[in-house]
Amino acid sequence: MKLGAWCEARVPEHVRDRLRYEHSIRGKAATIFEVRPRWDGSPGETRGKVARIRFKDDVFVLDCCDRNGRWHEFEPFEPTKDLEALLQEIETDRTGIFFG
Repeated sequence: MKLGAWCEARVPEHVRDRLRYEHSIRGKAATIFEVRPRWDGSPGETRGKVARIRFKDDVFVLDCCDRNGRWHEFEPFEPTKDLEALLQEIETDRTGIFFG
């Protein structure tokens, strides 16, 4: 599964006007964002960092974001060549770090 398809599949169609997931790629890293309308009803959207996937030394490394917007390697997950396994780890979110 490609990252764009994974982002789209995360949100049921009936709530896509209130929530969606997007990704951006920069160099060898892809960042996944949660996008929502602004809470106060003003124009625009908020974008929150969910996870970052880096390609390093022929494997994918999973990063999580702290409350200050800094990235840290998600240590409970070993780097892998299997992107599907990495996306499943984000989806499962066994520690609550990605989706709270």
